[in-house]
Amino acid sequence: MNADASVSCKELLSLNQERVLLFQEIARRQGMRRVANVLYICLKIDGEIDTVALEEAVSSISGRHSAFRTVIMRNSAISDARWESAFAAFSRTGIVPRGLFVQRSTASVETAIHRHDHRGIERESQLDAIRPIVEREAARFLGEEIPHRIGMNLIQEDDSRHLLILAIDHRISDGWSAKLIAHEIEQLYRRFVDGLAPPAAPGMGYPEFTAWQNEALQTSYFDEDLAYWEQHWREFGGARISHVDLPFAHGGPIPAVSGNFKTERLVIDNVDLVRIRAKARQLRVTLYMWSQAALASVLRHYTKKEKLALWCHCQNRILPQTWSTVGYFINTHINGLVVPENVTFQDLLTQVRSRQTATLKHQQMPLPHLWRTLQCGPRFTDSGIMLDYGQLDRGNQIQHVRDEKEVTFRPITLEQTLPRMANIGINITDRGHELLLRADYLSTLYASEGVKEMLKDFVEMATAASTKVDLNISTLKTVTRRYAHHPPSHGTEMSEFVLLDSQGLPRREASPEASGSAVCVDQTS
Repeated sequence: MNADASVSCKELLSLNQERVLLFQEIARRQGMRRVANVLYICLKIDGEIDTVALEEAVSSISGRHSAFRTVIMRNSAISDARWESAFAAFSRTGIVPRGLFVQRSTASVETAIHRHDHRGIERESQLDAIRPIVEREAARFLGEEIPHRIGMNLIQEDDSRHLLILAIDHRISDGWSAKLIAHEIEQLYRRFVDGLAPPAAPGMGYPEFTAWQNEALQTSYFDEDLAYWEQHWREFGGARISHVDLPFAHGGPIPAVSGNFKTERLVIDNVDLVRIRAKARQLRVTLYMWSQAALASVLRHYTKKEKLALWCHCQNRILPQTWSTVGYFINTHINGLVVPENVTFQDLLTQVRSRQTATLKHQQMPLPHLWRTLQCGPRFTDSGIMLDYGQLDRGNQIQHVRDEKEVTFRPITLEQTLPRMANIGINITDRGHELLLRADYLSTLYASEGVKEMLKDFVEMATAASTKVDLNISTLKTVTRRYAHHPPSHGTEMSEFVLLDSQGLPRREASPEASGSAVCVDQTS
């Protein structure tokens, strides 16, 4: 499976980057529109801005972070026949071969802010007016050779109000990176307006991190993490939620690559949120842990499965050098739970806290490395449910006053649906005064009404536990009765693992030379 053709660690991509690119190639060959993994950074700017200082601040971001000065391309040292053979093996097994793509550094990258005059457009119509801008930026990231630049758009809404929208490639950035860039732009603008020099650039760039990771993969650095996740997958790999486990799923085949996602939303208001926060602090758990317990409680009654596994994202910034670096550090893992029908919410919280602590301890393990080392992966018929949690960062708001002119930067969210490993992705955004719940789901698989009911049951479970944390999860009648007559599913393929012809999770010493015809493992994240 190794097709590196003598690629150095500095030229190799991270495993997650390679996986994303290979799944995009599968999508292209299946005739699907290639999906751009683009993150958007939005800053509302109120006041009379210094446009020269703002352009200088935004443009300097590319110079400060080497991730934006790299180009990804196919490895020209690998023959077409060998490239196709390695790609075909990935398509069968989902195990990522190394070295099909390489990265090259460039001395500089062109940057420019595209200006848009939206003065005269009513506020209610602003969203429709910026949609073509966002779609155009997404289309820019679909080339074969990918220069990692920032798409920059400055929209003037009136004489004292602007909207800055930056589009960055998700293959070299993540949510942490987006917040980091927003903060840097605000800080750099303030310094440039005052005629000050910019602060020193981060010591480690993302290409340096990928080189470190690739060198570490050749040593025993990940052995402890590997042992933990191997055992965890043995116990919970088959506990992910198949679409046939959910009573509101449609019938029919599952698409091989992410298709048409729809979105449903619900809000936990401030009254309930204050109560949840207080109880979570008292029990020394995070809102994310609370959310995991609430969702697991609901899924226990929907699926009638005692073992459940949810996908989750880990920031993977354990190394202090990565805290100020733009890059695609995030790792994806499963959190497995044992949920008896009559467990109390408090006992479930204790289990979630223990599991989440272990996950964070072992979060550096790239999932593709685990599957490649074991020479197996879960058969792709379904990818389960993913739970994400994030905070709307209002701490970066800056008021800059110079010559009696006040300029305020305020981060806002531009809602977007990215391709996911899961066919239902539940995203929880902490807005301070409320929790916004958003479920992105494949409309070909799930009924909209069922997804809405799942969010309602999640809210009922989360809020009820804040009043009585030791409640038995079977006492909430709305949740337990909603699908009480839905029979449990049997024989889902979620428990099947692929070692070419093998079933069940094999031992590490199993031969990697066997052959067979497995299906793809997962989708881009």
